[in-house]
This record gives sequence, structure tokens and C-alpha cells, in this order.
Amino acid sequence: METYIGIADCHGIESMQPEKEAEQYLLSIRAMANKQRHALVYRVTLTKPQHRRILNLLNKGAYKLALLLIKELRDNGKLKNLSVQKGCEKSFELIPNSKLDPWG
Repeated sequence: METYIGIADCHGIESMQPEKEAEQYLLSIRAMANKQRHALVYRVTLTKPQHRRILNLLNKGAYKLALLLIKELRDNGKLKNLSVQKGCEKSFELIPNSKLDPWG
């Protein structure tokens, strides 16, 4: 298992990198700059097969599906850890939803 950190928004997973390589402060700044799109920093612990599935979706440009997979794993009790930036819990439940992007 490994922990990953990244940004998610109304269009799905925007980024995901190993926690040990992530610059959390910079991710937080980027997320705050895009609040209009419900951008937030998330932290998730994944097994290798889970990570491969999500990475495969991201490599195909299926950003929404990648976020939906993380939520599905959470809802099915198959994630050891999933947390989002404090104060962004409501936004996390609303995304992915491209209609939330004020600029389309």
C-alpha cells in the first residue's frame, strides 16, 4: 500500500502523486486558486492493484471515472484511508460534476 496526494475538482482527478514526493503546500495553493471548480486536495491510501486501475483511467483521460472509482472503493469499504482538505468535505461529495464549472 502507498499513500497518494493530489487535486480533484468538478472534472475529476487533476493530479495524483506519491505522498513522499508531493509538495502539499503547493497543491493547497493550486486548489485554493480554483475554488470556483470545487478544487480540493485529497489524500488516499491505495493497494497496488487499486493504484494501477486509477492510473490506467488517468492515462486514458478518464479523470471523472478515476474519481468515481475512488469514491466507489470508499463506499464499498475497500480503502484504508481517504481524506480531503479540511472544509472541503461538501465539495468532495459534489464532484465530479462538470456543470459546477462556472466557465463550462
